[in-house]
Amino acid sequence: MEKTIKKFEYSKELRQLFWVRFAAVPEDVAKATVSPEVGDILFDIAQKYDIEKKCPDLSEITGAVMVGSVPIQRFTYALEGHLDISQDLARKIATEIRDRIFAPVAESLRKVHGLK
Repeated sequence: MEKTIKKFEYSKELRQLFWVRFAAVPEDVAKATVSPEVGDILFDIAQKYDIEKKCPDLSEITGAVMVGSVPIQRFTYALEGHLDISQDLARKIATEIRDRIFAPVAESLRKVHGLK
């Protein structure tokens, strides 16, 4: 049986929700979400995995996770669908983003996502 991945839709409603949630996140998460350093890291990751043209989408979905409009537990799935990449590549990218971007603000991200 062939596995079918439904394309993750980052709709207009999710984009609007981003700004509502952005206003409520802890300061460290807000700063990280819009920091040039995080943008540079995302571009480095996009280059490393040969998806430079998808860097704006990578940034968008990463930001959506950071503010809680996309559940962090669905991050790999969201990358796979939103970027239209393989599950293996999505896992590699998600791991690198978790290590390089999410880890420094992990405690606050747990609060954003209601995790203990």
